Order: sequence, then structure tokens, then C-alpha cells
Amino acid sequence: MIWIRRAFTLPLILIFIVLIVAAVTVTAVNNTAADPDFYNNLMSDADMYNYVYDSILPAALDEMDTADMADLPIDIDNFHDEIVAAVEQAFPSSWLQLQFESVTNILIPYMVDGEPEFTYTFTVKDRMDDVGQAIKDNILAGSVFLRIYDDLLSYIAGYYYENLPALPPDIDITRNEIEIALRDSLTPAWLKTQLGTAVDQVIPYLSGDRNYFDVSIPIQQQVTDETLLTLLGPGNEDYLDEAQVWLGEGWTYTQNDLYADLSVEAVQDLQDVRGWIHNGYIFDQDDIHDKMSENSQDVQSFDDVRHWISVGRSLIWVLWLVPFLLLISIGFLGGRGWKTRAAGPLVILFFVSLGMFLGVMLTWGQWGEAEVHDAIDTSGHQGVEAVMLEKAEEVAVDAAGGFVNDMQDMYMYMMIASGVGLAGVGVWWLVGARGKNSAAGSA
Repeated sequence: MIWIRRAFTLPLILIFIVLIVAAVTVTAVNNTAADPDFYNNLMSDADMYNYVYDSILPAALDEMDTADMADLPIDIDNFHDEIVAAVEQAFPSSWLQLQFESVTNILIPYMVDGEPEFTYTFTVKDRMDDVGQAIKDNILAGSVFLRIYDDLLSYIAGYYYENLPALPPDIDITRNEIEIALRDSLTPAWLKTQLGTAVDQVIPYLSGDRNYFDVSIPIQQQVTDETLLTLLGPGNEDYLDEAQVWLGEGWTYTQNDLYADLSVEAVQDLQDVRGWIHNGYIFDQDDIHDKMSENSQDVQSFDDVRHWISVGRSLIWVLWLVPFLLLISIGFLGGRGWKTRAAGPLVILFFVSLGMFLGVMLTWGQWGEAEVHDAIDTSGHQGVEAVMLEKAEEVAVDAAGGFVNDMQDMYMYMMIASGVGLAGVGVWWLVGARGKNSAAGSA
């Protein structure tokens, strides 16, 4: 009779193996993909926040199409490194980390816990004063300023050349002569001071606190009558007053000049950014739905998936209860007494856990990790794509490795628990055997 009962345990053992593997797999998914800390730790372990400044932002600047900004007073292609340094000072890696973790801590629960809505506001306005200081520290105070000095003087010289007053034919003032005169009059130190004041003017505009800026460089205070007479040439002293009017109140640059120097698309992008800085960039569930608005069925399917994920997460304990109830049933079917009924399931759990632990470890080490690497093809990509794919491959391998490690941990814990249980059954058996021997000796 006992052998018939034990024969019935064989299919139950197979069912148990399937169920326990399913329970471990689902729990590992829940412990990783459904946990905000999993993503947060991935980013920290991959040093992603420093990588933004070390690789991603420099590549983005190198790849950026500056055609829409070709008419700006300063060529930003001249100082990419300084731009990166300024951005990193204004928005340090710790700040980036805080923003990312704020997003995951809001978004992941919405995705997996059935939360009806979420709202995230990305705020940078409180960093704008730091932006201004970072520009002064890394761009105006650095060696790159000499290149800015050259660009700006050339731009101002072009402005005055295009606005020359009507002069006699014998007075021929070239753009190069104007630029030379400006270099003689406007020292780098003086211009640096003026640009520092200009930064203070522009930051409130970028923050959206006001809709204008007026950068004024009082050139007329530095360009002397002697310099103007040198431009006019000998014998043209009568035109000195006109030359002074030509200088006017100096060189000014306002938001309207900026709009004229940018393309229509760039102006719109600028206004959008100013709005986001002033009000914060708000992202909520409606934005996700809007991305799916072309097909209402997609929106419904998305919400249904979220609902069932939430339901499934709440029932994970059932997924564990069923196989262990089955294991207890196997013990009662296959055991003769209480000791064998306890030992049998523990032996099964130990060897199943050991087998799956080794199987997961070997599969990942011999095949899985290589497959994840191969799944992300970094060849044939350049610029930002190549840089981001390189880090994405690292993060993907770490994510998959984290999932595998979580599974291995659960199998290891089950091995330890079943091993301890078997040791307990062994002690129970020894105590019982000694009790029987003592009783027999007494008789």
C-alpha cells in the first residue's frame, strides 16, 4: 500500500517543482522590477549620474546642430568643456540622483500598485542662481574667456560696421579697423565685468520672472575721442560728433535681438524651456495616456495590465502557499511515520533548491550574461547613441544579474531552511532511538 501511495507522489513532486520555480520567478520579478529601489541602486552602481557629465553631455554637445544658433554673438562650439563644468556645478550629480529617485518613487508604485494617478513636478528654478554663478566661475573666469572676448568683439564690430553713419567718400572705415579700435579700448578685464552684469540680467529672463532682458555694454565710456579720430583719419575732426552719436549709448542686446538671431523653432524651444523653468515641468498619468491617445484600446489595455499586476502582487503569498501545501501532502502520502513525513518533503525541497540554485547560476554564467550583452548591439552607432548604448548594456547586465541573484538567494534560503529542518529531524530520530534503547535496556 505504501508503494502505491509513493507512486502517486511522483507527479506531485513534478507539479511542486513547477510551482516553486514559478513562485521564485514571480517573486524575483516583484523584488526587482516592481521595486523603485532596484532602479535607484542600478543607477548608483552604474555611476550613471557622473556618466552624464563625463560622457553623455559632452557627446550631445559635440553632436548638436548649431546651425540654428550661427548668428549668436558667441560660438558655443569653442567651449564645450566649460559648458559641461558649469552645468555640473549648477546641477551636481547628487541633484540628478535626487530627481531620478523622485521619479521612480512616484512612477513605479503607479505602474504596479494600481494607484489611480500620479503627479511629478520637475523643478529647476531654485537652481537658477547657481546657474548664473556657475557661468561666471567656469566660463567668464576661465581661460576660455579669451575666446569669448574674441567672438564678442568681432560681433560688436560687425554691428557697428553695419550701422556706420553716412560719411564722405574719402573716409573708408573697415570692419577690421573697428575691431582693432575696440580691442585697444575694451580690455578683457573690463568686458568680463560687463558680462558678469549681463549674466545677472539674463538669469531672471530665463527663469521666467520677467519677459525681457537688456544687456548694455557702455562702449562709449571706453572708446576715446582719440580712438575715433584714428578711425576717421587725419583731417576729419569735423565728423567727431557724428562718430560719438554713432557709438550712442554703447552696444545693447535684448531678447528681441536674441529672437532675431535664432530660428523660429529655436525661439519656440526657448519659450518652452522658460515656461518649464518658471512653472516646473509637470508630468502625470494624463501625459502617459496622451501618448496612447491614437488608440483608446491601448489606454484600456495599459490600465488593465496595471490592475492585474496589482492584483497579482497582492496574491504572491498564495503562489508560495500552494506548493508548500503540496509538499506537506507529499510527505503524508510517502511517509510511514511522523519523522519520514517530515524528512521526505525536506529532502525534496533541499535537492530541488540545490538543483535550481546551480541551474540558475550555471545558466547565467555560461549563457545568460552573454545573451544580454549580445541583445544590445552597440556597433554602428555614433555620438550620443553610442555613449548611451554602452552604458545601457552595462545597466541591462546588472539588472538581469540582480534578478538572477534574487532567485539564487531564495533557493539558497530554502536550502538552508530545509537543511536545518533535516538536521532537526536527525536529532529527533536520534533522541527517539536512544529513548527506545533505554526503554529496551530497562526491560
